[in-house]
Amino acid sequence: MALEIVINLILTILIETIVLLILNARYKIIMLSVLINIITNVSINLIIFLIAIHSILEYILTVVILEAIVIIVETFYYYIITKQLSKSIIYGVVCNIGSYFIGLIIQLITNLVNF
Repeated sequence: MALEIVINLILTILIETIVLLILNARYKIIMLSVLINIITNVSINLIIFLIAIHSILEYILTVVILEAIVIIVETFYYYIITKQLSKSIIYGVVCNIGSYFIGLIIQLITNLVNF
């Protein structure tokens, strides 16, 4: 479990850093993203690992709710730095949706290769 959390964190930080670079984010925003992700990514993965999920619907609902909370939290911290709501929302939404779906694709490819 611990190794999987570390791998998820590293992939998230890498993907979100690339997204922020594409969006021309400043160094301060990228460093903030790394720090926030250490907290939010580890938290979300621990919660998913620790709660009892009995169906795919429960899993999807849990992930959607947790990801929405993470987007709100990260957008808030981006806003503190940028003082620009639209830019903060773009950073929060694009980074998190991007890292979630790229991570999902990596997981699907890994599962296919190991099948």
